[in-house]
Amino acid sequence: GDMEVGRQVARMEGHSDTIEAMVALDEGATLVTGASDKNLRMWKVATSASTATIATPAMVTSLACLADGRVASGHV
Repeated sequence: GDMEVGRQVARMEGHSDTIEAMVALDEGATLVTGASDKNLRMWKVATSASTATIATPAMVTSLACLADGRVASGHV
């Protein structure tokens, strides 16, 4: 696979600072990332497109997928 050979298969650009946390949703079709830039972003994995951005009050340090499909975030 690509991980075994270390080949980059996609690049998702949008955060202006380091990504601190990431969680996969929809059986891996969607990613949610949280970063030092105080934003959460949702990504469509198939296209590497950012589909939503949510500003947060502080740097995002953790993310968790809840049983009902919502995402919880932790901040510093």
